[in-house]
Amino acid sequence: MTFDNKIISVIVPIRNEEIIIEKFLLSMKEQLVPSEMSLEIILVDGMSNDKTIDNINKFINKNPNFKIKIFKNNQIYTPFAMNIGLKESRGRYICIFGCHTIYPKDYIHNCYDELNKMDADCAGGWHINEINNNSFGGKVVASIQTHKFGVGNSYKTNYNDGWVDTAAYSMYDKKIFDKVGLFNTKLIRGQDYEMNKRIIKNGGKIWFSTKIKSHYYGKQNFIQFLKKQLYEEGPFNVYMWNEAPYALGYRHGITLFFSLGFIIGIILISFFTFPILNGIYFSVMLLYSFLALTSGIQKGLEYKNFILAILLPICFFLFHFVHGIGMLRGVFNVILKRGYK
Repeated sequence: MTFDNKIISVIVPIRNEEIIIEKFLLSMKEQLVPSEMSLEIILVDGMSNDKTIDNINKFINKNPNFKIKIFKNNQIYTPFAMNIGLKESRGRYICIFGCHTIYPKDYIHNCYDELNKMDADCAGGWHINEINNNSFGGKVVASIQTHKFGVGNSYKTNYNDGWVDTAAYSMYDKKIFDKVGLFNTKLIRGQDYEMNKRIIKNGGKIWFSTKIKSHYYGKQNFIQFLKKQLYEEGPFNVYMWNEAPYALGYRHGITLFFSLGFIIGIILISFFTFPILNGIYFSVMLLYSFLALTSGIQKGLEYKNFILAILLPICFFLFHFVHGIGMLRGVFNVILKRGYK
């Protein structure tokens, strides 16, 4: 792929973003890019049926000197949008961003500095989970996603600079895509993680910097969050491993074994008498309950919310169990060759 060393291209997959798109574009317009560089914004729209495109055009009319390009993604899904953006981009430096995130003014500058300073193929950071209108559901979701008991050693719980297997909203050196190829369009979810693992598999390096920090507005409803685990996150972890075994990570798969163990354990203690197995099962569940309770209290104290501390242990369990059941759905779909759905 050709590129211009003096251009930074920001690729953004979008679909039905009428509420947030102008705020996102404003955060891009305010970016403090290095003086020798210019910025281009590439929006790839997955057939939006709301006012997203109208709102983008209004922003363009108000800011005619700000470089924004819009491309259509007839396939709708994110990896197709990323590949369209890569092919249409002119810059050597490629940012893959989401528009449900607000980026501080120095975000792109910090990405650029860290990428070049560390001679990395990709540089990114972490995001702060923002909560709309002090939403209780938002606090529950944010607590789960930012605690090691909830998501393990994810970048969402990493607060130290270093070489990693993935990072949020990163900047890439475009040359790496000539080496490893484009995003896997079979993976509607997890395509960015698979790409990062592919980069490492091919000798590339990914740098995580605490200087690179964004503000993410995710799910604010716990039920919607659980549905996402059941129908998207869980199954697509399995599909990702099926497509790319090198992307296997214990933090993704542990919930599958947890859910299976919980169900099998309930069956065994209900219908059979195995004192040793019963003892092991109750010991594991007691340890899990202790860790869930401790983690819930920590987050409750952080948010100064007593009810949150009480309910979080149950929410941790539901998250882990439902994500595991989602993975089990994925396993059955792969075995039965039902496709990635």
